[in-house]
Parts: sequence; structure tokens; C-alpha cells
Amino acid sequence: MPRLSATSSATASENSGDEAAAPAAAGGSSVDTTTTTTSTSAPPPCPTGGPGGPRCCSRCSTSYARILFNKTKAAETATIAEVGHEVAQLEEMLRDAQMRLRLAVDVSKENEARRGAV
Repeated sequence: MPRLSATSSATASENSGDEAAAPAAAGGSSVDTTTTTTSTSAPPPCPTGGPGGPRCCSRCSTSYARILFNKTKAAETATIAEVGHEVAQLEEMLRDAQMRLRLAVDVSKENEARRGAV
């Protein structure tokens, strides 16, 4: 019985790794924020020798605010891109449904004409 639980726990940990990779493979957001955050997450050192951050001095506060602004802007851009992609997929689905509906109407009209001839 312990062997079964070890196998199931190994499978569960393997599946959890697969689930993490699934959103990216299933068309999830493809925006890579790791390079953006690493290049802007570390503010420059304080010119006055302070600890840096939002409460250090006006220059550090401004730098920190700029970093937050850039992160927010990147997140908004990624969200807008993702929603835009979803809208494009919906438009494609609607065009396909419209084409199938037109074909069904054409077939129905042809069948009605055949029925009228009999």
C-alpha cells in the first residue's frame, strides 16, 4: 500500500507541473514579464547613501514610483493584449458560424424548391 501512495504522490507532483505549463501551451498570455521586472525591479542606489525605496528621499521616491508605473503599464498592456486575442478568436468563431448558417439556409431553400416541384 505505501508503494501506491508514493506513486500517486509522484504522479500528483508531475501533474501539478503539467498544469502549470498547460495555460501557456493552451494559448495563455505569452507576454514575458521576467525581463521587464528584473531590469526595473532594482532601483538605482540612493545618491545620499540611504536605504532607497519610497520613503528614503524624493529621488528614491520618484524612482520607486516610476518602477511601479512601468510595472502597472506592463500588466495593463498584457491584459489588453490577452483580451484582444480573445476577441479575435470570438470574431473567427462568429464568421465560421455565419458561414455555416448561410450554407444551411441555402440547402434549406434548395430542398424547399425540390419539394415544391413534386
